[in-house]
Amino acid sequence: MPITVSYEEMEGSPQESLSRTSTVVKRILKCDWLDRVLLAKELIGYWQNLVYYPPDEYKTEDDLIQRVYARQVEIEGLGIDSEGEFIKAKLTVMYADSDISESPGEEDTIVKTESLQPSAEFLTLSTDDLYWENDKTKPLEPTDAPTAIIPQMDWVYTAYAQQSLPSEYIRDSVGKVNTVTVRSISLGILFAAETLLLSGISTDRTTSTAGSIGWTITYHFTYKPNGWNKFPKPKEATDTEMQFVPIYKNTGVQLRPYKRVNFANLF
Repeated sequence: MPITVSYEEMEGSPQESLSRTSTVVKRILKCDWLDRVLLAKELIGYWQNLVYYPPDEYKTEDDLIQRVYARQVEIEGLGIDSEGEFIKAKLTVMYADSDISESPGEEDTIVKTESLQPSAEFLTLSTDDLYWENDKTKPLEPTDAPTAIIPQMDWVYTAYAQQSLPSEYIRDSVGKVNTVTVRSISLGILFAAETLLLSGISTDRTTSTAGSIGWTITYHFTYKPNGWNKFPKPKEATDTEMQFVPIYKNTGVQLRPYKRVNFANLF
């Protein structure tokens, strides 16, 4: 991702080390003390909500060194102001040539995964104004109702090594739809409001050999492009395809069988 923090390269940086099996680069940077953590995060990459920001890739003008990414940052304070606080930060950044921008390596911990799985809804159509012959002499009976397949998509989102469960939000979210747009930058998809149904959640608690305890939480969403609170409208003569529209009560209020909730509290 682009680095947003202002910094400068210090004298003697960068230092490149190449062997037959690996490439290592050391950079020494300087920035304002208050910007040090953000700069370090932007260099080594991080997750925020549903978005993965990959680590910084080391670039040379001649492109002789490629696919070398920031792996570690050490921070030192420089200069003291009148209040005894550091003024600047010195960041020693180590780059290595493992392809961690695309997939975690052996030393990396997978924290989140996402997948899309095609699915479908079988819809029984109305028999109103439908006939077996074009002379309209033999109307379809209710038992003759045709069916249609409506494409959908299952979005499976898994978070690993979670220290706690958002139990309250889990109880309040299953069976409901998103009240605002949900974005997955890693998949390049926007899920418009009321198109994403949280159909189920599975949780597992694990203990490692080191004794650390964490939760694996898998969210199962079903994406319905037409919206969960819109329904197939009987086809009229002017319709070229099936229409999905809201339904209203006699009070003028829209009927929403699927209640809405903000899924942001789950992640």
